[in-house]
Amino acid sequence: MTEFAIITERLPTGEPRVRTTSPAPARAFLEQAELLDRQLGLEVRAMETSLISRGMLPKEVPAEGERLPRGDAELWHAVGVGLRKIVDKHRMAGARERRWLWEAIQNLHASPRIARALRGRTRNHFEYCYRLGGFPPKIAEQVQWSEWVYFFDSKTVREEPRVDEWLQRVVRNGEKITRQIFRRFSENLNKRIRNLDTSVLSPQELFSLYDQAWIAAKRELGSGPPPSDTTTATVVARRSSAATHTNR
Repeated sequence: MTEFAIITERLPTGEPRVRTTSPAPARAFLEQAELLDRQLGLEVRAMETSLISRGMLPKEVPAEGERLPRGDAELWHAVGVGLRKIVDKHRMAGARERRWLWEAIQNLHASPRIARALRGRTRNHFEYCYRLGGFPPKIAEQVQWSEWVYFFDSKTVREEPRVDEWLQRVVRNGEKITRQIFRRFSENLNKRIRNLDTSVLSPQELFSLYDQAWIAAKRELGSGPPPSDTTTATVVARRSSAATHTNR
């Protein structure tokens, strides 16, 4: 197995800070990390250039202190698609490697057009874009970017990427995502499973919990079955279960 090494920042002296999956001293992987650094610089620049040519980013780099536009779901989905290509190309499958990648892009490669202020170790703008980029555009653009941020900010979502797969299956099964239902669903997840270790659950068990939270959100907003009517709940659960078996 080839060890992974990446430069995540450079000190004022120019000395690089190298992160590596190897227990050996990071300096031993400096040449490898420098090569990746040069590649990332080219790839991130090419991604931004493409987005500029599509009219999704401004040509001019925002001045320091200038208020940055929030950006919409279409833009950040496109950024996420580009980030996923970089991750796949360099085989950065693990969450730790991706976290280092986001540090490198934030500190060294991204312009203010796409970089955003850090909001903590777990609430990472580029990770959110990366996850959104895994959705088809027609799903990603059904709700505003602010709703996606609220969704990904939820601890139950940040730490459980299988919810992305479940949400895609729900949409394929004909469910419509609206701003109101999406936000209420996120709130229900926080209430129902925020203290639950979902990593021990099978996909069927986990998706059943998501089904219940989704149906409850619809019911609370007046578009779902009453508590005594389990027909819709059963149908959605069966659909998710069937989709799970079909995609295995």
